[in-house]
Amino acid sequence: MGLKDRGSECRMRAALSGVPSRNLGAEKDVRKRETMDLDRRMFLELPLLGGLSTLVGPPLEVAARAHRPQPGRSGLLRFGVMGDGGSGAQAQADIAAQMQAWRKQAPWEFALSLGDNVYENGETEHFDSRFLGVYRDLLSDGVPIHSTLGNHDVRNRDGREMVATEGFGFIGKRDEYEMEAGPLLPDGKRLARFVCLNSNAWIDAVDQGDTGRLERLHGDLRERLGRADKYRWNIAFFHHPIHSYVKKFFFGVDK
Repeated sequence: MGLKDRGSECRMRAALSGVPSRNLGAEKDVRKRETMDLDRRMFLELPLLGGLSTLVGPPLEVAARAHRPQPGRSGLLRFGVMGDGGSGAQAQADIAAQMQAWRKQAPWEFALSLGDNVYENGETEHFDSRFLGVYRDLLSDGVPIHSTLGNHDVRNRDGREMVATEGFGFIGKRDEYEMEAGPLLPDGKRLARFVCLNSNAWIDAVDQGDTGRLERLHGDLRERLGRADKYRWNIAFFHHPIHSYVKKFFFGVDK
């Protein structure tokens, strides 16, 4: 994301809720900020505590260990999550190597890429050097990466070439899709379902006042949610944040 995207979290929230967005850009969401208490921060940081113990302190580290899945437990699903990484820089390669090393210690089944998969403009010629080649070891080991489109990715033909390219993991070669994951539980439910949304499309529909397109997007999502009871967990993933607690955007620009 970049400076042009300030306020996009408000528009994505409006799109999903069906609330008109014309006043959201200037709205000071004081109530939302007041609800950001310690418990909220604890919840957001809990999955990362293994590497943050020196920052967050012993109590949270203990809580993380208590909730960490143990090998052999029923209903266990491990997966990786990454995003905003498609630079092709050495740091990206180092993280990919760490992902592969960690997977050998605690195997996980797949990874989600939350968009901006290829900087700066989703160029087709950079697909290999900034994504597919960087994660080749994971992909070769049979670990799929399922992506969503970021705002940088759609600068190249609305992301259509990326969606059509196998290694990015767009199921059915669609920008919005779903997939099941994890074991079948004793109650007959599948452990998890992941629903990929193209937040760029939702935001564009709101910005352009395209109610027909927004209703089609809502209709597709309603249809998916109508089958939610078949799964213990229903997890939507997309690029733009719905909420943001920062008072200033990058470089001190007011949101």
